[in-house]
Amino acid sequence: MRHLQWLFHWITFLCLIFCSENDAISSDSIDSDLSLELVQLLFRHGDRNPIDPYPNDPYKNESFWPEGFGQLTSRGKMQHYRLGQYLRKRYDGFISRDYNPYEIAVQSSDVDRALMSASTNLAGLYPPVDNFSTWNQNLTWQPIPIHSLASQLDNKLRLNESCPRYDELRSQFRASDIMHQVNEENKDLYEYLTNHSGRSIHDPQQVDYLYDVLYIENLYHRKVPDWASKILTSVQMQNLTAFSFKMITFTTEMKRLKGGPLIKELIEHMSERISGKLDKRRKLFMYSAHDTTVATLLNSLDLYDMIPPPYASLVLVELLKNTTSNQYFVRIGYKNTTQDPFILTLPGCPQLCLFDDFVKLTKPIIPDDWNAECRKAGFVQYLGGSYIGLLIGGILTMMLVLAVPVMVCIRHRRNAQEPPRYPYLHLQMDDEEA
Repeated sequence: MRHLQWLFHWITFLCLIFCSENDAISSDSIDSDLSLELVQLLFRHGDRNPIDPYPNDPYKNESFWPEGFGQLTSRGKMQHYRLGQYLRKRYDGFISRDYNPYEIAVQSSDVDRALMSASTNLAGLYPPVDNFSTWNQNLTWQPIPIHSLASQLDNKLRLNESCPRYDELRSQFRASDIMHQVNEENKDLYEYLTNHSGRSIHDPQQVDYLYDVLYIENLYHRKVPDWASKILTSVQMQNLTAFSFKMITFTTEMKRLKGGPLIKELIEHMSERISGKLDKRRKLFMYSAHDTTVATLLNSLDLYDMIPPPYASLVLVELLKNTTSNQYFVRIGYKNTTQDPFILTLPGCPQLCLFDDFVKLTKPIIPDDWNAECRKAGFVQYLGGSYIGLLIGGILTMMLVLAVPVMVCIRHRRNAQEPPRYPYLHLQMDDEEA
């Protein structure tokens, strides 16, 4: 049981053994006629505690998890600190040794574990190197800004911003023949998990939530119940968990609405570098997020290998320039182990994909106007449910606001026609009231 993660990722480890060196991006693998122009990184946060224990969970009391539910653990902090050290080694010389605010921009999902992962990653990437950056002799760390959006406004990293059209597509997919077949084939497992966990399990996503809790408890040497140990390493359980990530962006339009905004931003950054619009000093964009974010990006590009992104997994999108031909290329790497990243091949393109070809191939999943495609563009489209109540309440409030000055004006006219009933008194609060 202790080696569950190895079992879950055995395909990846076999690939590590049998793939040739050309399939991996080492830190010195850039050809002499290629220059690195821009790097964009997306990673999953590090190891964390369970988020939502199941009703019959013997470890559902938060006292078993001192950091708190869903919080980054010490192991997770170290994972990202070491990943930051790896990035320092890989891009040393491309980015400055010391932190430079013009070179790097960091954005994180507005979730504690993602923010903390970005912080520890940056601690490994930018340790103080001189007296100028060493502001405390007893602390080999320097503060680096991390930006985030509120989750309900984030359609790139947390993927929580409202998109009515996506919700409609998701409901349609859940009612599709594909999902009906998946659920029918696994109904016995659903019933087994429901009976033992005390939680209704009815689709792959619910299986994934339960698997996540059991996996973490086993990782931290909590004895999982016998009923769970029997199925935790089963192919059926793992396949359903892997499929739950593919469900997020199963169709082209779902990819366009869920993965499209981030991919569009990555392309815009590269386009601005090529055109000269991007500040020449900018070298690196860093995004700290979640397994769903990484899987959404990969599956939207048809690169998801049906292995859920592990903690601290990393996608690298590198823009390179051929100094002889002046052509620009995109190279995508994926680091989901302790080894160098593997080059991922976008369907229809070689490993070094011409930037123009990359843009053409990804065009079907790039939204022209995300708000409009989500059916958020017109105010009238929101007039449903509680929005009607808000509209009526707003009209009544406006009427009340307009009525007040009218009443004051009428009262003022009446008072002007009548003699004052009392003299004007100048009021002054005493010290206690002040």
